[in-house]
Amino acid sequence: MAFLRLQKEGVIARCGIKNGSYRLVEHDNASIDFLNADPDDYLSFKFPLGIERKTRIFPKSIIILAGVTGTGKTTYLLDFVQQNMSAHKIVYHNSEMSPQALNFKLRQFDRTGLFPLSAWKFEARQWRGNPDTIDPDGVNIIDYLQAGANAYEIQQPIAQILEKLNRGVAIIAVQKKPGAVYGTGGIYSAVDASLVLSLEWGKASITKNRFREVDEFPGLDNRDFTVEHGHIKALSGWYPDEKKTRGFVRKSERDQEQLEC
Repeated sequence: MAFLRLQKEGVIARCGIKNGSYRLVEHDNASIDFLNADPDDYLSFKFPLGIERKTRIFPKSIIILAGVTGTGKTTYLLDFVQQNMSAHKIVYHNSEMSPQALNFKLRQFDRTGLFPLSAWKFEARQWRGNPDTIDPDGVNIIDYLQAGANAYEIQQPIAQILEKLNRGVAIIAVQKKPGAVYGTGGIYSAVDASLVLSLEWGKASITKNRFREVDEFPGLDNRDFTVEHGHIKALSGWYPDEKKTRGFVRKSERDQEQLEC
């Protein structure tokens, strides 16, 4: 009788097809004030391989870095840290490296003697899967996130991390099978992400870009790279010269030209 009363009062509602299963009714109807929002209120980052030229990162964003084992996920993340730590508060959460291992990784950036270990300015923490350790207004790097018993369950911890963000972002590394488009959990690992970058051996591909409108040539999303002195070094451009010389333009512009003809 108590459940029936709570159901009539709108406190709970039936859940699923099993008798006696209920859920709490959420009454959070927060509106989105898009009329007074500023589209230029985005976060300025420098990404290895210049991905910032192809997208826009807004506050409260998830970025997924899906990579085959040994292809340079950690190197990419630490390269990002080095390029952005002077302008942003960065928390690097690592799930597998000891202090000695991280020390070794960071020293690879100083092969030329121009960037000593003392120049690094970020906070390093052990990642144990607790979303409460996320900095709501900072840059959170998670290296790396594992799924639960089922691969598709990886969406749950990603959603929990997103919920913790205010003006901050989270860059989350996940494992990927060779040749797969997405990382662990497939499309479920990309549901909450505004940007997904995939790493194969020597090749980076953008597989999801929610704000590709800022990209001069959307659709050209692959770039070759190598690792040199701890850095991700590009071996090719996003935009091949032959595409430009053949008059490659945005689809909307090409359609307009055809209409005018």
